Amino acid sequence: MAALGLVLAVGSSFVAAGTAVAVYPDIMGCERGCAVVASGWPLRYALDYPGLSVVGRTDAFEAWLGSDRLNPARFAFDWALWSLVAGALLVAFGRRKKRDPASSPG
Repeated sequence: MAALGLVLAVGSSFVAAGTAVAVYPDIMGCERGCAVVASGWPLRYALDYPGLSVVGRTDAFEAWLGSDRLNPARFAFDWALWSLVAGALLVAFGRRKKRDPASSPG
């Protein structure tokens, strides 16, 4: 469940891009916050780092490599949420498989 949640959380960074406000004290113009491309869903956890990475693009892989920034609290929330979704799906499909068509009323 947790592994599938991790895959789904990381995968959400490749399909759900938007913007977020990031504070980068070492980037002129971002000392108090600036809008950057961010990805992840439902919370945007991978943030574009204008001083190092390709501007206008981010995902979990680039954050893992260090060219972009990862917000650990937001990532943990996304991972937990996707793990719950994965668990619910596994339970639902598990119940579906356990049903024996011969024993159902009808």
